[in-house]
Amino acid sequence: MKKIIIPFLFCTSFLMAQENQGQGIELPDFVITGKENVSVPKMDKSKPDLIPLLSKDFFTPTNISDEQTDIKLPELENKIMNIPSYRQKTNALLRLNAGLHTWPSGEFYYNDWKDNFSYSANIFGLNELEYVKKAGLSHAGLGLGSKYFIRNDADFLPGLEIDLNGKYLYESFNFYGSQNPNIDRKTNNGYAELGFNFVTDHYRKFGITFHDKYYNQKDDAISENIFGTQAYVALKIMDFDFKIEGSFKNQTITSDLYTKGNNYYFNTKATLGVKPFSFMNIKGGIYLAESEGNTFFAPHAYGS
Repeated sequence: MKKIIIPFLFCTSFLMAQENQGQGIELPDFVITGKENVSVPKMDKSKPDLIPLLSKDFFTPTNISDEQTDIKLPELENKIMNIPSYRQKTNALLRLNAGLHTWPSGEFYYNDWKDNFSYSANIFGLNELEYVKKAGLSHAGLGLGSKYFIRNDADFLPGLEIDLNGKYLYESFNFYGSQNPNIDRKTNNGYAELGFNFVTDHYRKFGITFHDKYYNQKDDAISENIFGTQAYVALKIMDFDFKIEGSFKNQTITSDLYTKGNNYYFNTKATLGVKPFSFMNIKGGIYLAESEGNTFFAPHAYGS
């Protein structure tokens, strides 16, 4: 038994030694060692000429010839435009419209001036047919305006402006879609204004305007009239300036169904200003208003 085991162990050890010897690192037959320097030649670059800051060439650049600065531009053809005088100009506009349920509809505008007087007028109207019952609408109106002014260098009332304007509107319609669609509402609206404004210079200014507004409703037999006026006076003497302004309105209502009324309202404001320094303005004054026996009074002052 020993004769068999001993040769077996010997053979096994020999085979393992051969296997470990096969896994070893193989070295090359020879190794090259050494060092080599590689040099790249330097490329020469162009350098600008150095000009010292205090040299003559720095302060006095090289002169440029006339040929280098000669710029040729195309020749332009000059034309004189003939602009008509504003005194010869008139403006007018007419517009007419029509549709399946709109007939007729239109408006006309015209304005012109002559010397110190200008005026304008416009007429408009619309009639919408009843595309359903009680859905019709119609209105028509007229507007007029005019202004007259006096030049500031005139001998009599220089700087005076007079304005006169007016407007009228008529409407007729039903209350389609409401609880009372059978109401036939017809109204008349009117407005008129007359104003005077006097501005001759920065030291004297005053103006006053009168206006009246009228409304009439036929189905309720109600009428309303509002009359009003505004005025102001401004004076400036040296470093002091004074201004007083005010307005007044009176409303009158007449009706067979409602209580008649007559209401009024007015207010006035007076201001005195002084300029003690070139950079300072001080103003102060009073404000007074009254309506139906109720009075309001308040002083006011401010600076800038």
